[in-house]
Amino acid sequence: MNMNATAAGRTVFAIACAALVGAMTLSAANPQGIKAQAGPTGDPARDINLLRQQVARLETRLAELEKEELEKFKAADLEAEARDNKFEQRLALLEKAQNDRSAPATTVPVADGPVTMRTITAALEKRTAALEQKLAGPLTVKAPFRVVDAAGKIVMDAGMSADGNPNLVIGPRTAGSVEIGVTGLGDGFVRVGTESGGPGVGIGRTKALGMGVHVYGSDGQKVEGSLALGTTGKGSLAVGDDQGGGARIGVGKSGAGFLAVLRADGQLGVSAGQLDGAAFSVGVYGENETELVALKTGPFGGSVMAMSPKGVRVAALLGGETGGGLALTGPAGGKSAVSISVEASGGKVRVFPAAGGKAHAELTAESSGGAVTLYSSTGSPSASLGTSATGAGAMELIRGGVVYVEAGILPNGRGTVRAGPAIGGPPVGGLGFADRIVGKIQ
Repeated sequence: MNMNATAAGRTVFAIACAALVGAMTLSAANPQGIKAQAGPTGDPARDINLLRQQVARLETRLAELEKEELEKFKAADLEAEARDNKFEQRLALLEKAQNDRSAPATTVPVADGPVTMRTITAALEKRTAALEQKLAGPLTVKAPFRVVDAAGKIVMDAGMSADGNPNLVIGPRTAGSVEIGVTGLGDGFVRVGTESGGPGVGIGRTKALGMGVHVYGSDGQKVEGSLALGTTGKGSLAVGDDQGGGARIGVGKSGAGFLAVLRADGQLGVSAGQLDGAAFSVGVYGENETELVALKTGPFGGSVMAMSPKGVRVAALLGGETGGGLALTGPAGGKSAVSISVEASGGKVRVFPAAGGKAHAELTAESSGGAVTLYSSTGSPSASLGTSATGAGAMELIRGGVVYVEAGILPNGRGTVRAGPAIGGPPVGGLGFADRIVGKIQ
């Protein structure tokens, strides 16, 4: 604040008022008959009252303006107090001049002519307009500076940080405070401190997370919650510590959303969505983030897969256009050892060797009933057990595609077994062997 300019304004005001009062009281204090200048009304007492009222109003306005200006510079309280004392002394001189009837009858000149009530009013109005214009303009303060309250407690510190960037702290750093500044990377930040002085909430960028809002734990070190930009540059919501249990919701590399639930040791426990560019899935993980269960989608439908403790896929429940299916493998994975599927005639169960290859056994549902077929290592049928159209059971033993033994129930209700390969026809050599056994009915 320009204290000299303000003091000069008050000096002009006091001198002018003293001169005007002296001029108006001249006619009453002139014993030699010298004619004094008349006031605007010709009545000195009335003019003095009018002047006092106008001066009082202007003085009130000046006091209001100067009060606003002084409030911005509380550090100058001592100088302001001294100035007020001088102003009171000048007012006392003004009152003395008014009451001094023996004052000489002279007219005090000013820059633009003699002192009259009009010139004093114009000067005061000019001073008032100057103060109003000064207060309306921008205020420039040079940093660093500190603002304290009446008790000397820190209200605000403004200056530069250790790395040379702008920094503003509201409140003491060792207690609850708000810090606003610029980081070494050029990013702005806001830090809301706790009552102990540690960080509580930060708005800005951290070393591990992008620009966002970050909430710190009670230790003031670990971030326990964040709404920020993730590593992909897209939105991410994180709850919990990066090195401990928590959850993440965000947008992955493919632009699709994902959910990740972390174990207490910080490793992945459950994932959902399109994680790391893979197909949409839900995964459950074991030790060392080994996937143990997966629910996935694919071009042919959904699937549920189960893995061994080592992460080897050993079971799969599959959905397809023809229906559902189940595939089971050995501990080493690979080709299916057991499969369950749905065919046009019904369900089918197939059993394969551990090393894979062709099925060795098959259980199917046919139109006439159930059927079991056993196969050789080459995949040729070796035996079959089924149901005939009449509902009776039937069995065949086969080699190389030739039926050597068959058993069943005849239409008359008798059981029969036929042996081959030559089945039927007359005995060979007259004493041939029977090719069948037929039961009898009691």
